Amino acid sequence: MTDTSDTEIAKSTTRKKSSKSKSTAGLWGIKGIDNETRSKTKKAAAKRKETIGSFANRALLDAANEVLASKTTGTELSTSTDDMMLKMFENQERLTTQVEALVEQQNKPLLKRMFR
Repeated sequence: MTDTSDTEIAKSTTRKKSSKSKSTAGLWGIKGIDNETRSKTKKAAAKRKETIGSFANRALLDAANEVLASKTTGTELSTSTDDMMLKMFENQERLTTQVEALVEQQNKPLLKRMFR
């Protein structure tokens, strides 16, 4: 449900900024935005001293660019926490093995290190 004050603020902000904006200004409604997202977006925009429209525009553009630059199709599920932990432990094990090999190499006499 749209809050009247949100709509009025968006319209007045659009009118004020449209003459200065380089992009094509227009009213664009997005359904399905929950109240928490609205509230946090307002606060974040105010904190950056931006209009809600410019803040949302930048956030949406950044997200769209990230998705378009991604090699995945978007149908894959993101990596689960368990999968990330498993990968991290595998990498840690691999790095530990490499460090141990370097330490072992360093402990050899100089001539043996030079002429393996």
